[in-house]
Amino acid sequence: MTTESNQAPAAQNEDLPHYRVIQKGVSRNTGVTDFDSLVTHHSGNNAGARVVDGIVIRGEEGRRHAVIGGEIQEIEVAVPGRSYGLEQDRILIKKDFMLEDSRIASGGRGVRDVDVPSPVDGYVGRVDARYGLVDILDRGKVVKSSLAYVT
Repeated sequence: MTTESNQAPAAQNEDLPHYRVIQKGVSRNTGVTDFDSLVTHHSGNNAGARVVDGIVIRGEEGRRHAVIGGEIQEIEVAVPGRSYGLEQDRILIKKDFMLEDSRIASGGRGVRDVDVPSPVDGYVGRVDARYGLVDILDRGKVVKSSLAYVT
């Protein structure tokens, strides 16, 4: 339900998380308005990437790339022995971003002490910070394996 100003009534907003989404910029962190405003993952390392004969070349070594929506993006795909929680016909576009509490000024104490939303119900199991992998479990079984930025 929305009001005439297209905003949800205040009573409904009280239970919603108060996130501000930002990303690393060249000299300072910058705001994110939507998915399309997130820069290519490791954009500095992928600055020289080009498409030649339909293949992405000169992207960051050891990483997979594809052209999506006319832009070169870093991706993950399921491979034998490492599915990343993806089905065989799916890809994951990799993006980095940070969540902040919008009620606290950027840089303020506790601004990044926020709960991270989960794509499914469950609890955090294995965390592999080296690969940015978080397993979400339900009764001890993996229900979702997600790539995430883990610090």
